Amino acid sequence: MTALVQLTHLFLKPMLEQREGRILNVASTAAFVPGPFLERITPARHLFNRSPMPLGMELKGTGVTVTSLCPGFTRSQFHARAGLKRSGDFS
Repeated sequence: MTALVQLTHLFLKPMLEQREGRILNVASTAAFVPGPFLERITPARHLFNRSPMPLGMELKGTGVTVTSLCPGFTRSQFHARAGLKRSGDFS
């Protein structure tokens, strides 16, 4: 979460000076759904998903836009390596 804020702050000033720029946050559709045993990651997901909205409103008219990309489930070895059981088949 700190990196999100620091990197946005770092690159935003030059974008504002040039009156042009794009900020893309890669979030997750998981930010929309709370999950069990995820009390630490769920707030971070929510921040990554929701922070572009107020920032985008503040930057209106500056030439800088903010977008949140929320990709869905990706089949990988993440769940197996983390020892998590899936609650359904995502075929």
